[in-house]
Amino acid sequence: MSIRKIRAELLADRKSYAENTPIATGNMLDCSLGVNPYGFPDLVSDVIHNFDVSSLSQYPHSTEAHQAIVDYWADYAYVEKENIVLTDGSVTALQLLSTVLAGTGAEMVCFLPTFTEMVEYARIMGIKVIGVETSKEDNYQENVDKLIEAITPETSIVYIDNPNNPTGQSLTLAEI
Repeated sequence: MSIRKIRAELLADRKSYAENTPIATGNMLDCSLGVNPYGFPDLVSDVIHNFDVSSLSQYPHSTEAHQAIVDYWADYAYVEKENIVLTDGSVTALQLLSTVLAGTGAEMVCFLPTFTEMVEYARIMGIKVIGVETSKEDNYQENVDKLIEAITPETSIVYIDNPNNPTGQSLTLAEI
């Protein structure tokens, strides 16, 4: 009987970017747990109350959803239906992305701190995480030029959390 062991590289050099996270107060939005204490805008409530649940029967296979995405982005970028993958949430999409783009020597470039789940998925798949660190002194402002400088031929993923989780910083569409 053999006992599986956790891969050594997953246990080595572990650090959490969630350490020393401040406690959210009434005027602070804390993205670290994905919780919005302010509730939904009225528009979202209206959509939810008027939502036709029968339209879910085709998710995620509906070609109408893919076409709606293509139409929405038509003024910004060329997108084909075949290049759209719908998942049951962003975490599943990140896990799928890490799985598909993992390979020998693969790297992911991202701002740090960033969404911990993505960093963990990349590490589990053996992707080397290249972090472009932000600092408290600069209010965690993200420097796009530094991110671009970190990209190499080994880069499989450039991960940008926008707005950043947990810092709340956001990049403009032009910066992205």
